[in-house]
Amino acid sequence: MVWFFLSLETFGYQVDLPSATANIQSVGTISSSSDKPFYEILAKIFTTYIWMFTGVVAFILVLTAWYRLVTSQGNAEDLKKANKMLVWWLVGIFVSLLAYVLVKVLINLF
Repeated sequence: MVWFFLSLETFGYQVDLPSATANIQSVGTISSSSDKPFYEILAKIFTTYIWMFTGVVAFILVLTAWYRLVTSQGNAEDLKKANKMLVWWLVGIFVSLLAYVLVKVLINLF
């Protein structure tokens, strides 16, 4: 698991290649692929996992509501439950996107 987090940040090592007759010496610097602080990289990884989790949960809820609609056989109570599930799914997605946008706007303002 730690390897996955470390693999998201790439590192480079600069080496000057010597001529055929010169002594081999390496004067290099290790530099990160980005100049972002560690907490920003960690926040980006964390945000990515949260959005993936939200997407998986949303997909499961839509499949469950679809299954209820298909198997309801015209039963009004089951249709009402499935419709209610889809409405709350849309509300949840809207609220999560609105919260994400609000946080991004506040971060960019300050």
